[in-house]
Amino acid sequence: MRNPKDVFTSAFHYYGITSFLVKPGPQNEFLHKFLDGKVIFGSWFDHVKGWLNAEDKERIMHISYEEMIMGLKDSVARIAQFLEKPLDAEVIEEIADRCLFKNMKQNNMSNYSAVPHEFMDQT
Repeated sequence: MRNPKDVFTSAFHYYGITSFLVKPGPQNEFLHKFLDGKVIFGSWFDHVKGWLNAEDKERIMHISYEEMIMGLKDSVARIAQFLEKPLDAEVIEEIADRCLFKNMKQNNMSNYSAVPHEFMDQT
């Protein structure tokens, strides 16, 4: 679960670099679209509310982006425990290392560099 301000900012820039989405226009106009749910995947607020309301029906783990930033290794361990997949400290360390932004930026599987330029202009 991410802070809506972060989701808005990421979406604004994502719309700006992709060829398959309508250009976002000025930030204040895009903010109104975002708040009204008139963006890809609809309303962030409805999406999160739907998951929060489902926790009494399903086995769901909630974790915030901020929690992962504050303690990535602890978050990895918590996710593994939730999945009932015990991991030793070395594996948790390796997973956390691969999840750091500086490392994901270098990883072709997570940095969008494999996406053809005609779909995503990263310049």
